[in-house]
Amino acid sequence: MTGAGKMKKKYAAGEASWYMTRKQALDKLQVNLRDFRRLCILKGIYPREPIKRTRAQKGSTEKKTLYYKKDIQFLLHEPLIWKMWDMKARHKKIQKAKGKLDYLGAKRLKQGRPKYELDHLIKERYPTFSDAVRDLDDPLSLCCLFAIMPAITKVSDAVVADCRRLTVEFMHYVIETRALRKAFISIKGYYFQAEVQGTVVTWIVPHHFVYTRPENVDMKVMSVFAEFYVTLLGFINYRLYHTLNLIYPPKLALTGAAPSDTSLSTAELEAERVAALNTPLNRVRLPDAAEEEGDEEAELALMAAAAGDDLEEVRARRQRTRRLQRLFAGCRVFIGREVPREPLVFAVRALGGTCSWDATSAPGGTYGETDETITHQLTDRPVLADAKKYASRYYVQPQWVMDSVNLGQLRPVQLYFPGQELPAHLSPFKEEEVTWGEYVPPDKLKLLGQIEDSEVKEDTEEEPSSGEEDAQEEESGEEEEEEEEAESEEEMEEDEPEEQTAKAKMRVTPGKIEQVNERKEKIKESKEEFWMRARMIKKKDKHRFYKLMKRKKMMQEEAKLLTKKRQVVEKEMVERKKQQKKLQKKAAQA
Repeated sequence: MTGAGKMKKKYAAGEASWYMTRKQALDKLQVNLRDFRRLCILKGIYPREPIKRTRAQKGSTEKKTLYYKKDIQFLLHEPLIWKMWDMKARHKKIQKAKGKLDYLGAKRLKQGRPKYELDHLIKERYPTFSDAVRDLDDPLSLCCLFAIMPAITKVSDAVVADCRRLTVEFMHYVIETRALRKAFISIKGYYFQAEVQGTVVTWIVPHHFVYTRPENVDMKVMSVFAEFYVTLLGFINYRLYHTLNLIYPPKLALTGAAPSDTSLSTAELEAERVAALNTPLNRVRLPDAAEEEGDEEAELALMAAAAGDDLEEVRARRQRTRRLQRLFAGCRVFIGREVPREPLVFAVRALGGTCSWDATSAPGGTYGETDETITHQLTDRPVLADAKKYASRYYVQPQWVMDSVNLGQLRPVQLYFPGQELPAHLSPFKEEEVTWGEYVPPDKLKLLGQIEDSEVKEDTEEEPSSGEEDAQEEESGEEEEEEEEAESEEEMEEDEPEEQTAKAKMRVTPGKIEQVNERKEKIKESKEEFWMRARMIKKKDKHRFYKLMKRKKMMQEEAKLLTKKRQVVEKEMVERKKQQKKLQKKAAQA
């Protein structure tokens, strides 16, 4: 037939031409699977899920790992893969020299082995500094994990040392800027949250336990991530230090007395003192107070304009932050041997306090236990009766530090005495004020200020003040006088016309103050808004809405069960305390 176009081949265009299998990518790049994984991790390339798998796999129903064809084509022009090809060629030469028993030649080839750098990848994946800071959560958490690991075959000791050094440098930056905002202790480790140049960064520091190798984790893949994150964190620390006029690598401002430990070299002792987090860092130039005030006002105006908030609200938030930054100002804390030192030193010093510990446990302590100026001593074991105690300080448990950070003010020390039953340690990362359906512990509601303390309520109800009693008597006397006057007026005006009596009855009476429960009002408003939004849901999405409502109903039933359990446990605790008091009285009488 004339005029008929060329027939298109099947799977030559469309979704079938977008993807490439992993085997095809390995053949195209001429690398093995280990190098391909390393390349994908460093470049940020990951497998893709197609819209229709059979069409993307050209009719094949077997499930394969697919990548975008464009991503693989971009890898051909990556300088990193050129280095990998050179390393592969050099490895072949080394093996060939060993086969010929030319060990000197093999040693010479090993010394000149090519190495790759990741600096250009950092600039490529993070075009601006704010992008790098926003992606700082995972690098910090992984570097903190590798910092406490031993040197094993799959993780080099150089990577472990770099992770430890970089995490200590970042914690020093948080201490110098007092950027810590939240802290929480869990079974996984210590969660910290800091505000770095307006960006919230959250990371976890694991507990210092004996290392056990996990069976279901590929440490080779983790080491590749650690290699990339070490380079990224090094760039970020360098930039952050220079914004504060701090010397990088960090150097201590005060050298202190000469150490008595001669087993370590001078460089090792300096590194240990930096890692102690207990000494301020040296600056190139101290900031000018006048410049800081001018910059602060301009910054507040910019923040208010960007967020669309009132300048007074932004200023009030800044004042709350300033109070938090001076939370431990004036507190001199001594940390016992049994208490984890590093996270508590970091939390106290990041909010204006000073710390120290026994000089025999670790270097970096600035004063001893006998110092009379110590205000708080952290201990995690009961204080013995025959042990020496100081009346000028409080003995508290370590949870007092974390709870004070989260509350924004110093918690009462009597709740955290040694041997005392501690209050609930609640997570500060969940800040919902009004919940509908989900169970929230009473301690959390009390911390958020949504409910008042029941004991305070009972005291105020049972024992009214003398001023309130006088006011109540005066009000009752005034009401009686008004009633008598009203009765006399009604008797005198019986014979007058109805209009005049109606006008006479119109008078102003003192009203009563209506007590409004703000929490109930908020819940009521949220429910009304919710149902108004529910009416606007499209008909095709109604089934999803009903699914969510069913799930919410299950959460409400679970919350009821948990509240009942809580009430039972509280009753048992009250009865137990009563029995203990009775036994103590009997023992005292005997």
